[in-house]
Amino acid sequence: MTQNATLTTENASLTTQNASLTTQNATLAAQVAQLQSQIADQTAQINGLTAQNAALTSEKTQLQNQIAGQAAQIDLVTSQNAALTAANVQLQSQAVQLQAQVNNLTAQLTTLSSGVANGLSTITLTFQNLFKNNSFQIPGNTSLAQFQSLVSAIQNLNSGQAGALYVNLGGKK
Repeated sequence: MTQNATLTTENASLTTQNASLTTQNATLAAQVAQLQSQIADQTAQINGLTAQNAALTSEKTQLQNQIAGQAAQIDLVTSQNAALTAANVQLQSQAVQLQAQVNNLTAQLTTLSSGVANGLSTITLTFQNLFKNNSFQIPGNTSLAQFQSLVSAIQNLNSGQAGALYVNLGGKK
């Protein structure tokens, strides 16, 4: 074979190889373009997720600050509640003491009212017996009104009558 035929055969073989490599290159170029498109899409997703992450981190920080503020408020309210509870206990103790005083004063008032009523009743009976007048009553609808009538009557005594009452009550002439 001649050198020209050999070169022609080699040229045809190289042309076939070149065509095959050109096809492979075009296929690889299409794959590269597709991969670059995927990379661009994934980069956009990464950027979006990064922005969302930043927003969530900011929101988390705000919520943590709110929690800290609310924790301070809870501490304040807890402290105020403890103070009010202590004040309530003290007021309840005072209320018990005041109720005991009211009960004591009520008992004293009952004793005094009974004493005044008994005294007025004794004076009324004495006058009824002394002057033989069973219908005699010291004027007044209540013990207090009758007592005031008695005081007024004593104040209206003449000096001789007042002097006798004075001596009868232990006064010295």
